[in-house]
Amino acid sequence: MPVKPSASSIAELRRMLQKLGVTEILPDEQVHYHAGQIETAYQGRIACKTCRKEEKPALSCTRTGVRCQDGKLYFFFETCPHATSSHLASLREKLHALGIHEEVDDAALEEHCVDIEDAERSARRCASCDKQDESVLSCICTKLGFEDGELHLRCGQCPRSRQVKERLEQERLAREQMDQLVISKRFRSRRFQNFRLFGKAADTCRLVKKWADEWSDERGMGLLLHGQAGNGKTHLAVAAMMEVHERFGVPAVFDVLPAFLAKLRQGYRKTAQEREKDALVGDRDLFDFYAKVPLLVLDDIDKVSRSAGGQPTSWTREVVFLLVNYRYENMLPTIFTMNAAPEAIKPLFGEAVYSRIAEMCYFIRDDGADYRMLFGSPKI
Repeated sequence: MPVKPSASSIAELRRMLQKLGVTEILPDEQVHYHAGQIETAYQGRIACKTCRKEEKPALSCTRTGVRCQDGKLYFFFETCPHATSSHLASLREKLHALGIHEEVDDAALEEHCVDIEDAERSARRCASCDKQDESVLSCICTKLGFEDGELHLRCGQCPRSRQVKERLEQERLAREQMDQLVISKRFRSRRFQNFRLFGKAADTCRLVKKWADEWSDERGMGLLLHGQAGNGKTHLAVAAMMEVHERFGVPAVFDVLPAFLAKLRQGYRKTAQEREKDALVGDRDLFDFYAKVPLLVLDDIDKVSRSAGGQPTSWTREVVFLLVNYRYENMLPTIFTMNAAPEAIKPLFGEAVYSRIAEMCYFIRDDGADYRMLFGSPKI
């Protein structure tokens, strides 16, 4: 037979129920039947009142709750009230960290609890991320906003993706710009800044730089630098080309005239399919590529090979004339360099070539002994 509970134990259990918020009068048998659960719930309530846990540990606390419905007792697990308040406080701190300082009520915090947690984790992940490559562009971040008194969750690209995208775009443009530049490796570093000013070379450098600074493809005026070997004509010609290319984005080509003629002669021996695969000009004809480029620098134009009679071949003279004439007629600036005086152009390539170069170029002697001021009428 079951042991009949004493009156004192029943009274104590009823007192515990009252402390737990159950004020209904229940039969002694039912109170006795749930004695263990009532004591557990009561002890949990006492433990909560004396709890001194910090806010974050309280988030994991639960206790046994009890209610009476239709004359029956129901027991359940509930979150510690300290945990609820500390959880809301934690959510408010996270909102502040996310830059949201507006007042948000408790109901909205509970409703957007998961969103706030996701946005806070996303912000921490972004803060510790050190990606600088294209992988950043695929990163999706959770962002939280506050508009019209309500919290709104949005997903978007990583905040740093714009900076990375801009940097990658600048690098792409720089590569494209370099693809528009044809110049041998040795001369890519030639600039006005690293030109050694010796003797009267300072005057030559100043004139060439002025031409580059006041670049205008509408006038179609180029330069002819002449003087003895080793005076820096090639350096200054390349420096001017690089200055115009980098500042104004002008596609440019540098080559030595004898080398260009050799490549052209070799190209004529190729089949159509081989020319199409040419790495330098793709499917464009080599001559057209040089003739039509916005800025062309031809170095050592007086160093072309000559026949037994001391003159360039008729093929060379014809190619040079066609090249110069095309650029002359289309007002495409060209920079020439040569060691001999400009008059040497006449016996080399003919009066027609000389007269065109004289009209389309400013003549500058690199020794500063005999040259016209830049932007005056070209004169020897």
